[in-house]
Amino acid sequence: MNRLIVFLILSIVISCNDFPDNWPPNCAITSPIDGSEFFVGDTVEIVVDAWDWEDDFISVNLIIYDAFPVEFESSNPYRYEWNTEGFESGEYYLQSSAVDRGGSGLWCTDEISITLKEKTAVSD
Repeated sequence: MNRLIVFLILSIVISCNDFPDNWPPNCAITSPIDGSEFFVGDTVEIVVDAWDWEDDFISVNLIIYDAFPVEFESSNPYRYEWNTEGFESGEYYLQSSAVDRGGSGLWCTDEISITLKEKTAVSD
């Protein structure tokens, strides 16, 4: 009788829990680290680690400085070589996002900032 009562209570508790059918993806810019400094003209390797429990992304994106969208040509971890030649010195924000196709429009973002500095001539 006690087992029956425990079974019924567990059945009610489990059936009342509202577990989502679709979980949001996760994403993180793992390289470079937030606050890194580079020289104008350097190539900066940007690595985004993105995953989803259901493993069904629509897309993983990277935007540099609110204006320069990047399309990845790799799989997780997503890598991009950013040639900073021609960019001005200053602070740049890198923002990654991942959207899953579970139908709910779930997404995640991560943002870091890096600084590009001008190379200075070394005097003798």
